[in-house]
Amino acid sequence: MHNWVSHCNKTGGWCTYSDVQSLKERLELPHGYSVDGWTQPHLCVTAGAAIALYQCKDVYKDYLERTLSFLTAHQSVEGVWKSYWWTSPLYATSLALQSLAKAGNTYHHLINKSIGWILSQQSKEGSWQNPYTNLPSAFYTALAIKALTVSGFSYSFQAIRKGVRWLLDNQFSDGSWYGQHILRIPSPDTTDPTLFKNWRKSSFGVNTVVDDHRRIFTSATVLNSLITVSEFFNRVSNDN
Repeated sequence: MHNWVSHCNKTGGWCTYSDVQSLKERLELPHGYSVDGWTQPHLCVTAGAAIALYQCKDVYKDYLERTLSFLTAHQSVEGVWKSYWWTSPLYATSLALQSLAKAGNTYHHLINKSIGWILSQQSKEGSWQNPYTNLPSAFYTALAIKALTVSGFSYSFQAIRKGVRWLLDNQFSDGSWYGQHILRIPSPDTTDPTLFKNWRKSSFGVNTVVDDHRRIFTSATVLNSLITVSEFFNRVSNDN
């Protein structure tokens, strides 16, 4: 845990790599080569760290408060958190919402704004798109419906059910869901991957977008979301 929290800076942002020299040596980069992109705070990493910190908030309460403060300060006007390592802001946005929702009504206005953006991105069929492929994505659909579910706003229930129906209709006979190129690996010196346009599909190297090997990451994410939705609507039904 001590090594893990060392990735959190004073502002509450979490970086993927904290040791610049070690990273350069591992990548065999020349001394003057910048790795600012990989060592800066990443919202997608910070949001995931916030969720994990709730499991040990009694010990790392100050880290949790700083991390949540960083997230709230970096929500866009549209209600979005940008992803560094992923092809859609839905990744960071979903995890950020999941972490903020754990704080009760404290961040109600931020969550409400973000929910509005997520709902605006849903297709008529019920899915959410992968911006890199411009195709419906089971991975991002699962992240979207989980964010909507944990936020608990009743006005999003219809969108959740529609998204679940799309996922169920697009499950393969072996139980998996179609995987896509969803993980992007910018060059270590790239601080804003949205400005780079010449991504290539590959499992190796930088400036690449990597496929989901054997659909495992996508299928696990969908399963996790469906379980969350099922448990949530069971509670709603019992409460009524």
